[in-house]
Amino acid sequence: MTTIHLTQSTGHPMADRVVQDIVTRFETSFPNQIIGYYVEGSYADQTAVPTSDLDLLIVLRQALASAEDKAQAERVLADCQQESAMELDLTLTDAIYLRDHADPMFKIGARLLYGVEIRDTIPLIPIASWARQRMHAAYWLMINIFQRPKPVYAPLSFPEPTTVFYGYTNRTMRLADGSTIPTMRNLIRVIGWIATARIAYQAQHYVVRKRDCTVTYRQTINDEWTGLLEKIDQRCRSAWHYRILVSLAEQAELNTIVTQTLAFENHFLMLYRNFLLTELTGTDQAAQLDALRLLHNTFFADPAIIAAVKQLLSSADPAVQKAAQQLEP
Repeated sequence: MTTIHLTQSTGHPMADRVVQDIVTRFETSFPNQIIGYYVEGSYADQTAVPTSDLDLLIVLRQALASAEDKAQAERVLADCQQESAMELDLTLTDAIYLRDHADPMFKIGARLLYGVEIRDTIPLIPIASWARQRMHAAYWLMINIFQRPKPVYAPLSFPEPTTVFYGYTNRTMRLADGSTIPTMRNLIRVIGWIATARIAYQAQHYVVRKRDCTVTYRQTINDEWTGLLEKIDQRCRSAWHYRILVSLAEQAELNTIVTQTLAFENHFLMLYRNFLLTELTGTDQAAQLDALRLLHNTFFADPAIIAAVKQLLSSADPAVQKAAQQLEP
């Protein structure tokens, strides 16, 4: 078997070995079908902590067409996840899709570890499209990652009101000995996505790297929630490395953070409500379709939103009309 030599190093020997294994598996399963392997996130910007997961984007020349190839890709992804010595976040995409959807984290912030560099041929997604995408994504993640009930009603409650830290530590991490522990990964991820969405929508500004999110939020939004974002970055990520620590003082501090997190989520939910109404009642049919498709998965049961959806039942656009009909407000 050919030895894989990475174009660039992540700067971490273990991460390099994991990437080499992933490349070997995919190159064996899909020879000459993959353009490149890009690392994103903390391993791309050299801010990884010992418990950081490895974000890797695998770019195919074109989307897998057959059910057999798709099933094979799922098996390879699952094997990589299961057998890796590190936590992995693997995404399989293709160059054709990226030509219309290249986000700033890929276009500007990623690093090619193996393959052919193609980013100079791919345009950055326009800020208006990026803002729309981030607003929908942040809402979807906030509801689904904490398994909140659907349809969604405001205000949100704690994900798990009767459990320690109210369900915000629901993502586990596998340790070297095979055991698992609860972590703050999902809390940090949701807060980061909300902040990125607000920066994109309210300030029309890209966030390229995770490390830039909190600083950019202070520079562009700088509201009463800035301190919470900074505390989550400084304490939950940098100091505690996503782990739940045993110190009673630190647990009390985390308890305060998660209580403030719920308030921040509800603040964003109201911002998202107004954004969603603007999308549904505007004249951009593509925006209406995006909003209706999101609602199909995670319906927001707000009276004004329900009324806006009902108005679209008589839309002149057949696709919009059909999407509205498929909802059950």
